[in-house]
Amino acid sequence: MAFVSYRGVVDPADCDFLGHMNVSRYFAACSDAVFAIQAEMGLTA
Repeated sequence: MAFVSYRGVVDPADCDFLGHMNVSRYFAACSDAVFAIQAEMGLTA
């Protein structure tokens, strides 16, 4: 069974001049996704 680990909207301010998501914003989104995955696995602090 699959689940959504992260869903968000990329603001134009989060993009570089080529239209790609800024690396710092990308890592922040991945970090949020990891917390969701850990919670789905039942891992807690």
